[in-house]
Amino acid sequence: MGDAYQDLLKQALTSYVQSIKDERSKRLDCVGKRLHEVYGVCLIDSEPLDDASDPHDPFAGSLPGHGTGGTSKVFDYSDADPDPELLVSLKDLNHPCIFRAGAVDYGCLSDWQSMAYLRAQMGDDALVTAAFTPDGRADAISRIGKACHFVLPFERQISFRQVVDWLGEPRKSSGVLYLQLQNGSLGREFASLAQDVDACGPHWARALGHSEHVGGDESRPLCNLWLGSSHSATTTHNDPFENLFMQVTGRKRFILWPPEDVAFMREREYPSGRYRADMTIDRSEVPVAWPMPAWPPDARASPMQVTLNEGELLYLPAMWWHSVRQVDSRGRDGPPRCLSVNWWYDLDFGGAHWAQWKLLERLTMLSAARLDECRADLMDCMA
Repeated sequence: MGDAYQDLLKQALTSYVQSIKDERSKRLDCVGKRLHEVYGVCLIDSEPLDDASDPHDPFAGSLPGHGTGGTSKVFDYSDADPDPELLVSLKDLNHPCIFRAGAVDYGCLSDWQSMAYLRAQMGDDALVTAAFTPDGRADAISRIGKACHFVLPFERQISFRQVVDWLGEPRKSSGVLYLQLQNGSLGREFASLAQDVDACGPHWARALGHSEHVGGDESRPLCNLWLGSSHSATTTHNDPFENLFMQVTGRKRFILWPPEDVAFMREREYPSGRYRADMTIDRSEVPVAWPMPAWPPDARASPMQVTLNEGELLYLPAMWWHSVRQVDSRGRDGPPRCLSVNWWYDLDFGGAHWAQWKLLERLTMLSAARLDECRADLMDCMA
């Protein structure tokens, strides 16, 4: 691909992204007023980005302020029992919303504050899958010498008693522990706790699922439990699911980018690997595409920061980029911890949001001369 053609593609992509951002801002202003009048939801400014180093890149500097490429507002709902039609509107807008304490009334919000309760329900000898990394960043870009690799955590099953012991006295020499199994873990390894939370999600959030599957087993969301400490962070990525995330114990801080910021994510392929038990890396030459956005962010990007407190939920729309930092570990007894539950609902792959995302993704690949990746993606869609 010639340089002139690639430059033209970059200009066209930047213009297209900005037009999407402008349209998002207009829709938020217009629809936001109606949602406030009908449902009482407010459109508020997100938090200023803090000065901590970005969790996706420990080699980056600190960050003052926002990017300037688009809106940095998030919806905020403070009443109990939201109207399901509000979720329909939020899903259509493809924009995040924080639901403050009181939106759900699950036993986990009180009972799981007690480690004694968790141990009694789980049993000390129950086996759970734990992920270990040297720096708390699972599924992350790490440097090996002068080269960057995408590295997965070392995983092994340990007893719940060992989890509690590690939380009480972290032993970083053996890696930072995080329970992050993403296979519907609440109904699997944590089935003894499932009585304290609805695995199908709040009744008012069922509209987040794709209607094609309503009534069948596929309409059930995946419900996962996340347990770790303030040593753990999740690096920047996005997911092809509608995500409802509930904070039970401690606090989590999210940095969010809208899907159209794919143009500024600096995604490319890296050689991959996985940590061994001794925290050395078992390398692989199988490439993995992963983002590592500039920090401070590109001025054209639209990052926003939200902090989720105990009892609060975050609606994170499909394909929104996000990194997550556990900023506060708590608990009524036992070791401090950060404990969360999330529900992943099916995305409508035949809808307009997915079609726009795939167009943006492929244009970004072409503008970065990632021709082989773009070709492979097109072949997968045609298969």
